[in-house]
Amino acid sequence: MASGNYAKLYGLNVIGLKRRGFKEETIQALKKAYRIVFRSSLLLSVAIAKVKAEVDDLPEVRQFVEFIETRSSRGISR
Repeated sequence: MASGNYAKLYGLNVIGLKRRGFKEETIQALKKAYRIVFRSSLLLSVAIAKVKAEVDDLPEVRQFVEFIETRSSRGISR
């Protein structure tokens, strides 16, 4: 989620994830991955490696990482 003129990131849409039936375990893993990628001061490649090493290997987390690595052709806002 982002808000404001000169958009600032504000985290995951946890309410939307809950409404769509995501398990609490999955939401917590996604929050941890989000914090590592977007809130740490690590280089993106280092942050991705840390997510792969430290966050539970769930399909949703793998999709999050895969999108950042391969499908995001213009990069991401951090």
